[in-house]
Amino acid sequence: QNGAISIQTLICNVLSGKTKRAANTKTVVLIDSGSSVTCVDEDFALENNFRVLGRRPGMNLHMLERIVKLPGEQLHVEFQLSSVDQSCTKSVSGWTVKNLAEHTSVVDWSEQKKQFDHLKDINFPKMPEDSTIKIIMGVDNTAFFTPVETIRNPDNETDPTAIRLSLGWTCVGRSSPSPEKDEEEDVFTNVVFKPKN
Repeated sequence: QNGAISIQTLICNVLSGKTKRAANTKTVVLIDSGSSVTCVDEDFALENNFRVLGRRPGMNLHMLERIVKLPGEQLHVEFQLSSVDQSCTKSVSGWTVKNLAEHTSVVDWSEQKKQFDHLKDINFPKMPEDSTIKIIMGVDNTAFFTPVETIRNPDNETDPTAIRLSLGWTCVGRSSPSPEKDEEEDVFTNVVFKPKN
């Protein structure tokens, strides 16, 4: 939705073994400092023949206001993740989750950057055909969270900030320019506030 805040996503390659000859598949990774572990969409992990390291019963998922018990079994899988330009490749492990983020929308910064002069020259990779988030990178991989470079608009603090991580460019902030101060503005939030009783 235009103007919505963007969650911090990266376009990366994963080494897929779905054919006899392994090849890179472009996918969407969410950088999530609120997640204690790295999670992978279960179907995506199976389709791409990720190496299975172990299994366990479904874990407890701690939300803001409740705890959800994930049904079934989780697989501990290992896979190779690389930047689109192949300058960084890492082995990563994570736990599978069924339908990981199927209803989460992602901002295509390769297009949205055209609305912001300070972002126009950044080489954001194009969105893959399947633009759903397949991997949530948790704080068990904090090395991937470290900024290598940041680009912001010094003349407008409400504009988004581009951040280059070891695995490529990401962006945080509004996905379209702020409205004029006298215009009515919708409120977007990733946090659900529970009213007091």
